[in-house]
Amino acid sequence: MMMKNLSPIIKGTILLALMLVFISPALAGITITKYDHHQYLNNAYGETFVCSCGTTMDYYDVTNAGDFPAVFRFTMEAEMDWVTLLTHETYLQPGESTRIAVSVHPPCGLEMDPPYRIFSTSQYGRFTVAERHVTATVCESIQFTVQQFDHEALPCRPADFELIIRNVAPYTETYDIRTNSQDVTLATNSLRLAPNEEARVPATAQFSCDVYGTQNIRFTVEAAGGSVHRQDAQVHIQRDYEFTVETLESTEQAICSQVESTRTVRITNIAQTTNTYTLQYSGIGFVTLDRQEVVLQPGQSRDITVRIQPEKRHQGVFPGTVTVRSEYGGVVKTLPLSVEVRDCFQNTITVTPPAQTICAGWGEFGIRVENRGDFPEEYTIRLGGELFSELTSESRFALRPGEHFDTGLRVSVPDMDDTWTVELLVEQTPGIQERVVIPVTSVSNIACHMIRTSEQKLTVFTDEEVYPVILRNDGIRAATYLLSLESTVVRLAEQGESVFLAPGEETVIHLVLENIQDVSLGQHVAVFSATSDRAEYRKDFHITIREKGFFQQFYEKARYGNAGLIDWCMMGMILLGAILIILGVLFILSTANNTPFTLSEQSTGYLKVAFLVLAALFTVLAITTALMSSVPVELADEPRGTNATALFHEFAQNTQYRLDLDMYFFDPDGHPLVYTHSQPADLNINIRDNIAIITPRRGFSGESRVVFTAQDIAGDTVSSPPMTIAVLRVQPTSFWQWIRTYCTSINFALLAAIMLILFLFVQFSRPSELIHIKARPPAKRGVVVDANKEVVPVRRGRPRVNGDVVAGDKITIVNQRDQEIYVASKNGTKFHPIDSHFVARMPKELRVVFNSKAEAIKAGYVPSKQVR
Repeated sequence: MMMKNLSPIIKGTILLALMLVFISPALAGITITKYDHHQYLNNAYGETFVCSCGTTMDYYDVTNAGDFPAVFRFTMEAEMDWVTLLTHETYLQPGESTRIAVSVHPPCGLEMDPPYRIFSTSQYGRFTVAERHVTATVCESIQFTVQQFDHEALPCRPADFELIIRNVAPYTETYDIRTNSQDVTLATNSLRLAPNEEARVPATAQFSCDVYGTQNIRFTVEAAGGSVHRQDAQVHIQRDYEFTVETLESTEQAICSQVESTRTVRITNIAQTTNTYTLQYSGIGFVTLDRQEVVLQPGQSRDITVRIQPEKRHQGVFPGTVTVRSEYGGVVKTLPLSVEVRDCFQNTITVTPPAQTICAGWGEFGIRVENRGDFPEEYTIRLGGELFSELTSESRFALRPGEHFDTGLRVSVPDMDDTWTVELLVEQTPGIQERVVIPVTSVSNIACHMIRTSEQKLTVFTDEEVYPVILRNDGIRAATYLLSLESTVVRLAEQGESVFLAPGEETVIHLVLENIQDVSLGQHVAVFSATSDRAEYRKDFHITIREKGFFQQFYEKARYGNAGLIDWCMMGMILLGAILIILGVLFILSTANNTPFTLSEQSTGYLKVAFLVLAALFTVLAITTALMSSVPVELADEPRGTNATALFHEFAQNTQYRLDLDMYFFDPDGHPLVYTHSQPADLNINIRDNIAIITPRRGFSGESRVVFTAQDIAGDTVSSPPMTIAVLRVQPTSFWQWIRTYCTSINFALLAAIMLILFLFVQFSRPSELIHIKARPPAKRGVVVDANKEVVPVRRGRPRVNGDVVAGDKITIVNQRDQEIYVASKNGTKFHPIDSHFVARMPKELRVVFNSKAEAIKAGYVPSKQVR
């Protein structure tokens, strides 16, 4: 209890005194009798105490108590190797004494108390034994103190320590010094100190620059003898990473587009630690930083240039931020950096027209440059591109705000059809420029004055004299054209006349049939020409002259009469439907009466393959045409009426349209009028009296132009303006419209069905009559059939046999009308009539032929159901 209240110094002094006592030399005595030379070993001390890793000596006093001199030998018996006997033999006179030594040196860290024995033997054979215990224990050998010089430090700054180590053991000791931190550097990691020797070891803690806060460090000193001392130290590292970021200019000041401007961002390191700063701008792409990283010493500032390069298209306020991040400490600060851009040098460059199609030669554009900016400017116009071009006035001029400058641009284009570009580059004083690309289309003189007629082929009937044709200027220039026609069968009513046509303008010319009585029927070629001052247009007309005979009149009545729309497709559908019905009835009757067609086997195979291939082909065509005739999802509107306007008419596709021409023409004298019409490619027009029946080509939808002409008995002729006929694509709404829309597909489907019916006819056909070849004449009247001979199919009448017949052999034609023939299979049990379907499919090499039922039954066969 008293030890607990003592100070550490007193405790250490007492412990050291005990250790000195424990490790002092031990003495023992050995007495030898003087009468009988008997030896006595006395253990005066009983037990030896020693510190592990230390050394002590045990001493034994030996006395010769006998009457004679003697030699004494000493041996030792021990379990440990760290106890050593130093004296092994001595010579003593009677009454003489000596001392022997035992060295005790336990290893470090050992704690144990083993015994050992000393044997003393005289030369006369007498011996004695002394036993002793050695207690080895770990003794304190370290006095350790950490002296800390800096309790607080800045980032990246070192903190210094000093380790004071004293050896308080009575022996020389080795010490190992270590720490738990990789950031601490020791002057040495190992010491060897003599008893009571002291050493001072410097230590430095150097932490990373991004480490801050309280850091714990543990120092450990471990003696080789096993003593371990630990002591903790703390260093507080200040969080010293503060900095500022600011912009030096006003963010409310607008900048001009097309001009490079700058802003300045300043970063100041207000900490006492050197740091690296990373900058990043987030916002519009025309704002950039001249550097992304700076290194600043404590108190140092650095200016970062922000480059702003807006283009002409950048107008308005563009928000953005500059983000600065410190490398050490991870401090992040943001600086708003919005940019307002306005067009200080706004200009308007107007090209009239913006694009132009020019005939071969020169074309002109109007150029206007207007200064809508804030400052007076000087301008320079430069030309480029693929064509030769020139300005009609000066290319350099100055404009104050609000002023404009007009000039002309002349462009030369070649005599060809192509597309070109002309570049207009307008430069200003501060180096600002604007490029304008003008597309130019060059057109040859022929295409520039293109005259087109509405028809390429013309069908003329001998009972009609005048035919109107639409003439249209599809060029890009107005011109006066001289018209002429070279032909032996028709003439131009306007022959030699001049017609002025603007681009897109139409007029009507009339073709008059000449010499109706002498003209020859058939095809003729007429050459139409229209000549202007720049080009000549020539067109070949293919004219077919026909008469309206009986069949032509019948067809027109059938197609355009009250019966409705009956064209070739509808007629073909009716015909194919009738053929399909007739073939179906014939097939049903033939199978019911068991009288199918008679065909050879070879012909049967060929026909079946042909009919199947044709059926598949017509099926594919039916599906393909049905898909091509299908109506898209976006359907046109239903017809809005039969007479939308006087010159515009619309109706549904695959239908007829009737137009009363008396509503457009009348004769003041009351004479009857004869009507003719132009012949557009997609419309078929038939006029009966005063009614024009307009029939569009099947499946056609779109617009076409037509002109009607009226002529009275006096020969006066007048034409209507070109009428627009609009054929709308609509979804079929009735069965009749569905039939008309898909007429072609239905015809292919009917053909496929007819091919299938014909295939069935061939499939159930029977083979022709048979010839049986016999090797020798029969012994009696009748027919003897050799089953090993081939059965050859022939036609009725003269037989056809194969080359296996030998001269002199008798050939008998078995006619099924004369007698019954039966056939059985070598592999079967029944016989069948020769005309049965089973026999037709039986292979030749398996056939067994009999002339009667009795013969077949005799051969072991039984009659089938077909045998009567």
